[in-house]
Amino acid sequence: MSANSAQTRRINAFLQIAFAGIIFLGLNYLGNAWLGPIRADLTNDGLFSISPGTETILISLEGPITLKFYFSETVAGANPAIFRYGRRVQDLLEEFEAASDGKISLEVIDPLPFSTEKEEAESFGLQGVPAENGVTIFLGLVGFDDTNRLEVISAFSEDRERFLEFDVAKIIYLLVQDKKPKVAILTNLPMRFGPGGAVAYMQGLGQPYLIYRQLSQFFDVVYLENNFNVIPKDVDLLLLVHPPEMSAEQLFEVDQFILGNKPAMIFVDPFAEVSPLVQQNAAVTFSEQVPPASDLAALFENWGIEYNPDQAVVDFNRGQAVSVGAEQNAVMRNYIHWLGLRSSEFNADNPITAFLSTMNFASSGALGFDGREGLSFNPLVQTSDGADLVPAVLVREDVDANVLVQTANPAGQYTLIGRLTGTAQTAFPEGVGNKSGLTQGPINVIIGADADIFEDRFWASIRRDNFGRDVLIPIADNAAFIINSIDYLSGSESLISLRPRGVSKRPLEKFQELRRTATEQEEAEKSVLRTRLREVEARLNELEKNTPEGEAYNSASEAEIQNFRNQAMGIQRNLNQVQRNLTANIKTLETKVILMNMFIIPGLLLGLVLLRFGFGKRKRRQ
Repeated sequence: MSANSAQTRRINAFLQIAFAGIIFLGLNYLGNAWLGPIRADLTNDGLFSISPGTETILISLEGPITLKFYFSETVAGANPAIFRYGRRVQDLLEEFEAASDGKISLEVIDPLPFSTEKEEAESFGLQGVPAENGVTIFLGLVGFDDTNRLEVISAFSEDRERFLEFDVAKIIYLLVQDKKPKVAILTNLPMRFGPGGAVAYMQGLGQPYLIYRQLSQFFDVVYLENNFNVIPKDVDLLLLVHPPEMSAEQLFEVDQFILGNKPAMIFVDPFAEVSPLVQQNAAVTFSEQVPPASDLAALFENWGIEYNPDQAVVDFNRGQAVSVGAEQNAVMRNYIHWLGLRSSEFNADNPITAFLSTMNFASSGALGFDGREGLSFNPLVQTSDGADLVPAVLVREDVDANVLVQTANPAGQYTLIGRLTGTAQTAFPEGVGNKSGLTQGPINVIIGADADIFEDRFWASIRRDNFGRDVLIPIADNAAFIINSIDYLSGSESLISLRPRGVSKRPLEKFQELRRTATEQEEAEKSVLRTRLREVEARLNELEKNTPEGEAYNSASEAEIQNFRNQAMGIQRNLNQVQRNLTANIKTLETKVILMNMFIIPGLLLGLVLLRFGFGKRKRRQ
């Protein structure tokens, strides 16, 4: 009888699980059929909802916008990944259309092989993806305004799925702009041509900075040469990035531009990381050389800004783990002068930084303010409270990371970027030469102490997708901050809340903390071993020096020398083993954290199911 009861309970349990599965599938089917587009967005960044920034753009539409979405739905049916993403894009475009109050008209076009629609897609420059049987899959967007101005997304890439809303909103934003703000750039960084200079660029061996290309999309960018005499009157914003040393006449031009109620952004640096890369390039001309440090002392001192180009910031809590050396022999180093800052270090009350998640800095300086009357300086980006200042020469000479750790005292917080506002006095009350101008005026300037935030390697990567196309993937919000700042200062804030939604690589904060702890423990052990090694080597040298040249060691000295040599070799082996252990421990730790993130939720659900059935069995026995 008991055997039959047990069998009956097993059958009942199986039937309950099967019935629950049927109910789940049925509800899923009915939900898709009845609820249609109704959904709940449970993602942390709201990736599947239209953001307030998009709503602002759509509300501001005055004339009609036509969006033509070329989606090879028929052909893509044989490629599930492209088909799924095409439907995802179409869903978002339909949300744009629904939220536009009739201002956006969406046309979904399936460009079949050999059709006029396919020819039309190609005429707009859309990039098709070769599929089986020689057919081409299109997944692109063309936007028109009522004057037939044109903006195109040549191909949507699944690698940029988290950037999808921004990419679509951007072309609408560009269509409704009557005039792009004009931004004048003065910089010593090789932003236009890359570290190889103009010659390498013309030979196809160099590329402009990614941020320079993005700025050119949104703004009318003009370049000021280092020997400029005047800032054009139609410039809306001045951007100084690692600026060259300027003459009094040039500084006067900058001073008067800012006092004329025009915004500016200034980024100086105690050490521009690209400087040695440029100096090592034989093709770079003298005028293209990048000095290691920059300053704007004449204006900073007049505004009460405190900045020392001979000091660099280190942060024990936000230092980045960097792989150093050849791939097979690479070791992990905690670069406390390369900072990965998080939202907790950003000003949450300022729209420029309120939506940012992470920014990367390298060998940054620090900013202070002396409370100059009539002016206020509000931090936008700061370090953690575990930061300190070290001599900039240490980072310029690329000293061992352990030297920085031993030099610094992690006990403070420093401002890396801030905004200066108020009424300022001119730095040139007597004018310059025969020039005179404004003696005071409103000031609106964003000042940063690191120019490396513009460099590609610190915020972006280029990935080649499955179809051989290069796709820009931000790994930090550096570009978002720069473009947000220009938008904000020039009075255009619509896209600010969209850009940072697309950061693809978020740090596992707990893992970074554990890795930092492991690195510090291993480095402490290595420090003890290095001290012992120096002592042994010193004693060995002393014994060898005390033996006159050409004479043989006596047996006691020879034995002692051999003993110390063996100790030195043993300590060196231990040092190598400690480094191997560190690398292995970090990899093991990373694997554990990733596995925990992958399986903890399914494990909890399975535990609840087992608990439910265990409780049911116990209740039936009672």
